Amino acid sequence: MRRGRSSARARVALRADRSRSREEIVQELHARIAGNLRQLAERQGIPLSHLPDHAGVGRSHFWEVLADRKSPTLAWLVRIATALDVDIGELLRR
Repeated sequence: MRRGRSSARARVALRADRSRSREEIVQELHARIAGNLRQLAERQGIPLSHLPDHAGVGRSHFWEVLADRKSPTLAWLVRIATALDVDIGELLRR
């Protein structure tokens, strides 16, 4: 996996904005993860429908995370990042 500075930037950006509620920050993170996941999969030519099997995550949970009905766990994010061959920070970047 590549290592980058994007995760550090994401942490700083989230810490810097104290005016938002925790729920607003979580919603933004979920949207960011879903959007970045879609972009990364498309860039690598991996259909979203194949990604859960490729990553070893449940299909139902995968689609619920993308629809913002469930929160991804750290283990889930690691599996997805590994399947996409990116650093986990790439899923969190702005």
